[in-house]
Amino acid sequence: MKSCTVQSRSLRFHYWQAGTGRPLILLHGFPQTAYEWRHQVESLSDQFAVFAPDTRGFGGTDKPRHRVTRSLLARDLIDFMDALGLERASVVGHDWGGMIASKAVLEHPDRFERVAFIDTTCSVWIPWAMNGYWFKVEGLAEAFFERHHRAFIDLLFGGIPADYPGPPENPWPNRLPVGADPSRLFGPDALEHYRRAYADPDTHFHCIQYYRSGVPFHRRRGESFEFVPESEIARMWRHPGGIAKHPDHGEFLVYAPEDLHLRYAGPALFVYTPTVVPGPFRPGGSHADFAAGNPAAAAFATHFPNLETVGHAGTHFVPEEAPQLLDRVLRVWLARPTA
Repeated sequence: MKSCTVQSRSLRFHYWQAGTGRPLILLHGFPQTAYEWRHQVESLSDQFAVFAPDTRGFGGTDKPRHRVTRSLLARDLIDFMDALGLERASVVGHDWGGMIASKAVLEHPDRFERVAFIDTTCSVWIPWAMNGYWFKVEGLAEAFFERHHRAFIDLLFGGIPADYPGPPENPWPNRLPVGADPSRLFGPDALEHYRRAYADPDTHFHCIQYYRSGVPFHRRRGESFEFVPESEIARMWRHPGGIAKHPDHGEFLVYAPEDLHLRYAGPALFVYTPTVVPGPFRPGGSHADFAAGNPAAAAFATHFPNLETVGHAGTHFVPEEAPQLLDRVLRVWLARPTA
């Protein structure tokens, strides 16, 4: 796998590339970089020209301090394709990469052969993902990343206990559950990579922007929507009993009301874990009714009518935790005809 750069209309992108054939783009999530796809870039390069870019603000890609929206990030992806001369491609997105991919294929369907989502959402936020609320409280994320960025990465990818304070100062625990050992999944090279990547204050800015501006919360009112201002989210977060005790917490807020009536007819795949779709899994397979009672999951079937689903009873970091499983799933799905 080669480390490459390319200049688009507005950004200089860093990306990893390997292989020849039909183009396949892999988009990373938070708090990672395109390095999270290192296994798939290599393994899938025997059949595809694989490209894994660092998205705006992360890794080796430019970090202009601009307001970030999902439309901007989708436009970045199209510009990246244009800079490489890719008229059409398949795209796979994990976490935030999936949120970018969904916007891109809904707004630019003619540019994509198919789309796969790995443990993400596409238009509706999951209320148990507390970081989505926390990022909107002015000052909290800024202070946390300035003081604790290394401890955060060390805990998440190395299992090293952290000494940072809990809620409301941050939404994450400072200890992992007994028996959890992410160092087995990621290894020392990955830990050091993410330490370096998340030591950059410009990346901290983009972490905050992605969630604060890129995920505007709305309450659904039938076929219309009501914007929930950040000041209201802040009051919810600072509730004396914690946000979980706030009477309005628990509703599934929509962050892409403008996409309500958009559909992508091409092949789509949703690989999910209990992070996004909690509940019991059948051995070796998906939920029988994966979207029941979960509007965030149901939104995939609405926007992507040609959808397949696969459940994985593991952690959120599927590309690194279960690379062989994901490789098999993607190969089978990518081999299917598009029509």
